[in-house]
Amino acid sequence: HFDTTQLRSMDLEEDVFMATASCDNTICFWSAAMKCLWTMKEKKSEISAFAILTSEPWCVTGHDNGSIKFWSLARDRTFQFPAHENTVSVVGEGLHRAWLGAYEPWPHIFTVSFDGCLAVWEMPIETSKAKCEARVRVSSSEILCAVYDSIKYCYIVGGNNGDITM
Repeated sequence: HFDTTQLRSMDLEEDVFMATASCDNTICFWSAAMKCLWTMKEKKSEISAFAILTSEPWCVTGHDNGSIKFWSLARDRTFQFPAHENTVSVVGEGLHRAWLGAYEPWPHIFTVSFDGCLAVWEMPIETSKAKCEARVRVSSSEILCAVYDSIKYCYIVGGNNGDITM
C-alpha cells in the first residue's frame, strides 16, 4: 500500500489502493476491490524492479538491460536511460540531509544492480532526466537487495555471495 494523494486528482472511478509491476512488462494500478484501474506497458526491456516515489509524481522501473525508466503518474510522459551494466535489481527512494546553506532534506533515488554497483540519482525536474550523483562498486558479486536506512542515512545492500554491506 502507498500514499495515493498524488493520484486523487485523476479521473478514476475508484481510488488507487495498490500498484504492481510484473515480468509481463505491465504496471497495474488497483482498487481496494482488486479491480485494475489502469495499466502502463513497457515495450523495450523486461521490468526487474519497481518503486513509486513518495516525493514526486513518478514511478520508476529498473530493467534487465541495465536501464531505469521514469513514468509520469499523470500518464503524459516517460523517459528511459542507461544506468547500470547489468540487470537493475532494486529501485528505491531515500532522503538524505544535504548541506544547502543549512541542512535540508534531499530526496533521491538509488539503484543497485547485478553489476555490483550502487548508484544515487538526483530526482528529475520537469522534463530533465535524473542525474547520477554517485556510483560505487559495493560488491564483487550480483547485488540482490537493498534498502535505505533513514535513521542512519545509509544504504544496506545484500549480495549473491552472502555479504551484507552498510
